Amino acid sequence: MKDSLTEPELLLMDTIRDKWIDRCNSCPELNEEKTREFVNFIYELCDLSPPRIVFVDSPYGCQIASNLLQSQVGSQVWSQVESQVRSQVCSQVGSQVWSQVESQVWSQVGSQVRSQVRSQVWSQVGSQVGSQVGSQVRSQVESQVWMQKNIKFEQFSFYGDISSYSWISYYDFFSNIGIAKDKKFEVFSELLFDSGIFMMIVFDKVCIISRFPKNIDRDEKNRLSNNSGPAIEFGDGWKLYYVHGVNFDEELFNNAFVNGFLTPEEILGIRNAEQRAVLIQHYGYDAIIERLNPKVIDTYYGISQVTGTPVKYELLDFVLSGNNHRVVQVEDHTLHKKVTLGVPITKGTSSCLGAIAWTFGMTESEYKPLIES
Repeated sequence: MKDSLTEPELLLMDTIRDKWIDRCNSCPELNEEKTREFVNFIYELCDLSPPRIVFVDSPYGCQIASNLLQSQVGSQVWSQVESQVRSQVCSQVGSQVWSQVESQVWSQVGSQVRSQVRSQVWSQVGSQVGSQVGSQVRSQVESQVWMQKNIKFEQFSFYGDISSYSWISYYDFFSNIGIAKDKKFEVFSELLFDSGIFMMIVFDKVCIISRFPKNIDRDEKNRLSNNSGPAIEFGDGWKLYYVHGVNFDEELFNNAFVNGFLTPEEILGIRNAEQRAVLIQHYGYDAIIERLNPKVIDTYYGISQVTGTPVKYELLDFVLSGNNHRVVQVEDHTLHKKVTLGVPITKGTSSCLGAIAWTFGMTESEYKPLIES
């Protein structure tokens, strides 16, 4: 039983993790020959004849192609085999390597590899890209159903596209260190990597394949993000807009980040809390408040007990959508950055120090900090 990893094996974990993450981020060209080989291999596992393969440029295109083809040939000849594919991949591809790893590796080693490889690949590929794109496709297709009553959403496969990268990367590591050896797994893994399939829908006679997008843009925390254009754009023109991992529809994105048309009332009135938080971060809470022409209620001047330099607090009232609001703007004693805190409009918050005291659950007379930071 393997109860620890060597230094070279620890370094290999990063290599395997990056191999699969980089494969996704590089937006590879689709290799049609490898894709056909891969799809036929999957269908053979399910005792199905090789299907007709249709290539499209986006997951949304997969749904449109599915509906168009079914309308042409009749839905009675179609049946989704995703559950069958899942069952066969699990039993014939995954079970052997799973049993080999479980029988030869102590749990702490498996946990370590799951944490360093599988979970990180899932976070950046499966969750950040696959699930996000899938949910947006479903949302847009379902909106078409609501408007037109003639678009049907078909489930994307969970095995055979980027959704497989996380579990494949986990066993890929153990295969590389000689713990798990299985021919079917090796074929599945290599063909999946080489094919360049992004997402797919599997039917008994037809398999619809989406190519990778033209770009996948992220921020410094690896969240889908681009505040000047689509974070994901496909060859057929289908686009998805994200800023710091939060999705925006195209109209709101353009108004907020490209045209800069949003008013403070519109920003603070957005019901989606995640979108509102991203917009406040983008515009700056201080800048939003300033555009509301606030009234200065109280000003406090002091000396930083950290740097010995002056600090300034201001208590501001403003009107938003017909309602009165109050904030206190505090100058940080260490970095001297301005911080804005919302407070209720009460007698106890009618001064800067009283408003600050309220944020700590105190009255002004109780608020006696030794050092503010």
